[in-house]
Amino acid sequence: MAPSERKTRAGCTIIARNYLAQAKVLAKSYLEHVSDSHFVVLVVDGVPAGVEFSAGITVLSPEDLDLPDFADLAFKYDVTELCTAVKPALMSFLFQHLDVQEVAYFDPDITIFRPLDEMWALLRESTILLIPHLLDPIPLDGKRPSEQDILSAGAYNLGFIALRASTESSRLLEWWAERLREHCRIDVPNGLFVDQKWLDLAPSLFSGTTILRDDTYDVAYWNLHSRRLDHAVNTILVNGRPLAFFHFSGFDPASSRILSKHQNRLVVSDGSPLAWLLDEYADALRRAEPALSRSGPYRYATFDDGLAISWPHRRLYGSLQPAQRREFGDPFKTAGSTSFFNWSCRSGQGDAGLSPFLERLLVEAADARQAFPDARGRQRKAFLTWAQTYGAQAFGYDPRLADPTAWNHPVSATPLPQERPQAPSLADVGGVNVLGYLTNETGIGAVARGFVGALRTMGVPVGLTDFAELSPNRSLDATLDGIDGSRPYAVNLVCVNADQHFVVKSHLGEEGFENHYNIGVWFWEVPSFPDEWLDRFAEYDEIWAPSRFIADTLAPL
Repeated sequence: MAPSERKTRAGCTIIARNYLAQAKVLAKSYLEHVSDSHFVVLVVDGVPAGVEFSAGITVLSPEDLDLPDFADLAFKYDVTELCTAVKPALMSFLFQHLDVQEVAYFDPDITIFRPLDEMWALLRESTILLIPHLLDPIPLDGKRPSEQDILSAGAYNLGFIALRASTESSRLLEWWAERLREHCRIDVPNGLFVDQKWLDLAPSLFSGTTILRDDTYDVAYWNLHSRRLDHAVNTILVNGRPLAFFHFSGFDPASSRILSKHQNRLVVSDGSPLAWLLDEYADALRRAEPALSRSGPYRYATFDDGLAISWPHRRLYGSLQPAQRREFGDPFKTAGSTSFFNWSCRSGQGDAGLSPFLERLLVEAADARQAFPDARGRQRKAFLTWAQTYGAQAFGYDPRLADPTAWNHPVSATPLPQERPQAPSLADVGGVNVLGYLTNETGIGAVARGFVGALRTMGVPVGLTDFAELSPNRSLDATLDGIDGSRPYAVNLVCVNADQHFVVKSHLGEEGFENHYNIGVWFWEVPSFPDEWLDRFAEYDEIWAPSRFIADTLAPL
């Protein structure tokens, strides 16, 4: 890449192709407000044919960075992990090949609203610039995110980092890249959160690390509890000053009244500055890439024969020593007796053993470990049944990977017919019908009301049907409004115990369940699931287990 003119700064971001729209909006906003600068977009899985970027934006591929063992990274990491694992490599590349003095990385779901003068001035006095998630405490109100969530994710938001060319910033990039080569995972129990947690160590390990404490920078769902937004002419004020940049983390332009899927503290009100900000961003994304916004297929989602790569396969591969991984060759290739895929599917102990894939599944699925403590012995058959049904649905792998008769045979990418429909998205169904003892002064009545409250808080429309007349218990709870018996949506959430299912079905009529996606919420206190209730399973697409006791009882079934 040969720049046409010498510039002193570079901004950059990293995406997979489904974030093309976000990258275009970010790059445009950056170039509008930052002079004497390049903007570079690294697309880890390639730009689809026909997609163009405007002048001033340089697009790179992993091949441009000459990353060693990139296929290894792309297989063992999911898309979020991969995009963060190559961040040090991109920033090093920009220093070396653009000959710039300052590099700033921004997550693609950021928009810049004014010149970043404070940031550049602070960077001239330091070598590494970080922005903390929080400048003020989070209320202890039981809502998300909490300060514990921030402790798990990391003190600094690595949706932004800026570096000035120096021996110390080069040392940081080398150290950071080495850690991310094997440890860029979302693994909170083991103290990892992609690239982010590592930088908690930066202020003590690298001199010249400076914290940018400015409440107009990196405004996002995690800090809006302490930042007041107001309208101004063509912009937004944050605590009385013009907004520098907003981070739309977790925002879906199809649901512009939900700030982020990661939070439940803030409600977006029509006409508010936050609503205006979200609407403007959603419109900008649609204008930037209307055909491809959030819809492009991820290149590293499947093996070379089209079979989906699931979380257990990625974690199994990543758990192996680098030397063993290299022996397999390209991990995406399924053909050949020495391929990673074929090794992962073969039993290690004859017909009685579990394949490496199933062994890893037990590591990843805590509920299966608890339900089948003897999965390699007397509970093996029950575990395999679970792995071919619930496990396959929960982790997104082909059920045949859990079939012992297929371990030593090629597994084609042709999907098996599904006995039940796939769970619909809220965008498809529009809302949820909640059916239960909605006015009943009992525990299961309170559970149903809790689901209604949760759905309404998320902005999900509900239709409410009360079965109080079918219960002998007092039903005078007036918490909920809008109980009119309507069921306008395609999903039924039925908060009724299994023993009462057919009583309720008779009351509703067959049409109450037909052509719906039916979810049952069941409670009981018996140590095993009664045989006479087994016929209820055929009536539902999902069963939600409200307790570990119930989950453990259901899992073998």
